[in-house]
Amino acid sequence: MDAKTFKDMRRKTGLYQSEVAEILGVDKQTISRWETRSNRIPRSVEFAFYSLTDDMARINAIKALRKPRIHGRPFTKRGE
Repeated sequence: MDAKTFKDMRRKTGLYQSEVAEILGVDKQTISRWETRSNRIPRSVEFAFYSLTDDMARINAIKALRKPRIHGRPFTKRGE
């Protein structure tokens, strides 16, 4: 995984560098270095990160399916 892919995937998850760092067990500065190509991203981190993003995609899909819908559109209360 290259630095751009890592950064793009992190952004798509909506997580901050500090949150990804905590999940992966590294410093925020390490995430920054990976995203700026200062340090190579270890293979084990690639696998862990792909797993994380895959899990988050599943969770978001389930949440979307559980939202009430009327005529195919999400139902919202007035004023929301």
